[in-house]
Amino acid sequence: MGELGLSCENCGVEYRKDQYGVISLIDDDYSFSNVVAQNTAILKEIERLSYSEILDHADILEARYSEFSYEYGISGSRGAWTSICDFAGKTIIDIGGGYGSIAREIAKRGARFVYCVDLSLDRLRIGSVVASKEGVSNILFIRLDILKTKLCSKSIDSILMIGFFEYVGCSWSAKGPNPLEQRRAFLKEIGESLTDKGSLLIGIENKYSYIHFLGSTSHNEKPFTPLLPWPILLIIYNVVPLRNRAILHSHRGYSRLAKQSGYRTRFYSQYFNYKMPITFASVDCDSHFSSFIIGKIRNKYIRRMLRVPLQCLDRIHILSEFSPSFLILAERDGLD
Repeated sequence: MGELGLSCENCGVEYRKDQYGVISLIDDDYSFSNVVAQNTAILKEIERLSYSEILDHADILEARYSEFSYEYGISGSRGAWTSICDFAGKTIIDIGGGYGSIAREIAKRGARFVYCVDLSLDRLRIGSVVASKEGVSNILFIRLDILKTKLCSKSIDSILMIGFFEYVGCSWSAKGPNPLEQRRAFLKEIGESLTDKGSLLIGIENKYSYIHFLGSTSHNEKPFTPLLPWPILLIIYNVVPLRNRAILHSHRGYSRLAKQSGYRTRFYSQYFNYKMPITFASVDCDSHFSSFIIGKIRNKYIRRMLRVPLQCLDRIHILSEFSPSFLILAERDGLD
């Protein structure tokens, strides 16, 4: 990899960075983002600013652009959960990294090098410009389709998929493997790129999140549809096409899928979602979530009334089973 780009060791093809520091390995105009025009305007604005000025203008940008979120797109606070892992001296790839807010945070925490990959060129360009202005040099933003890309064997220490895995296998046809088969194959394939002590971190919503029982959804689905079995969900997707399809699993579902793919796992529950988690703890923690929820209740009488029931639910791990999202730490288990 050179300072101006990278090249393929097999065929010698060179890929150069564009003016924003992004390398694109695909040339179509697809973007996962639905606010490309807005992101293009934001990019022009932050190009003229220093990093400290970007921080100072965050409120102005949020007021001017309805879809822009400083906390989600620029702030490193999204990566607070990364404290559960040691990334120092390691090579990391952030799949579906978007604006790179988590990737930049990991790079600043001592990672040897971080690759932030995504399909959305507009998001990557914003992330690359922000990283350059912040002085983060051990990071590279690459536009590629990871589902069509073969990573080198045992070349990556940690792979992050925060808000990505729920979309794998959702473009299903009756002639091909079903979504579960596609997901197992994908997990096994990327597992081959991990070093012997490598790890995979997945941030994803819980199928049985309490918000789904209330009719709310995270990906613009119809109310209550995330609770449906995936075969029925795919039928609905074919009748009512959505731009971005997602299929979720429960704690047990993710655990079983990971085990079948050759991983051992540890689960952390996140409140209120993986995008901007306020708190997280192991699903085996006996009191964390009841204390957290009780602390959010302002009315002292309601707080007293719910304290004991919530603590009882926490002790038998019910609260974690219905948490909005999970952070899954998966490690290789006999993949060779």
